[in-house]
Amino acid sequence: MMPHAFFHLYSKRGKSDCAIASMATIFRRDYEEVLIAASRASSTVWRMGLSCKDMSTIARRLKVKTKWKHNPDFEEDIGVLMIDYNDSSKCHAVVLIEGWIFDPEHNPIMACRFDEYYRAHNAYGTALLEVIE
Repeated sequence: MMPHAFFHLYSKRGKSDCAIASMATIFRRDYEEVLIAASRASSTVWRMGLSCKDMSTIARRLKVKTKWKHNPDFEEDIGVLMIDYNDSSKCHAVVLIEGWIFDPEHNPIMACRFDEYYRAHNAYGTALLEVIE
């Protein structure tokens, strides 16, 4: 059985809420619960998205123990993966589950292997927010 069968995958609902959708998926929380915590952590969440520091604050508010991993094992790890693009200054949050990227930018959610995603989007993963059990 595939491990992502145990996750409810959330799509974005606004312009800059990829981190909220990804955290809701990985934290196994309702999107709205994460959104409320995010709005308390950052007043610009809808317009500007969230920083890694904001995401850590939101996890603490939701009482979810997390850590940032800067050299993730893309084939084995599960978490919110921060993506940077080689041809853009923007960054993006996606869900990484054992080699698969689930991109909340799309509805229905796009799923593909991480290396295919990197090639198709001229991108690379920078850090992974993972839940500590």
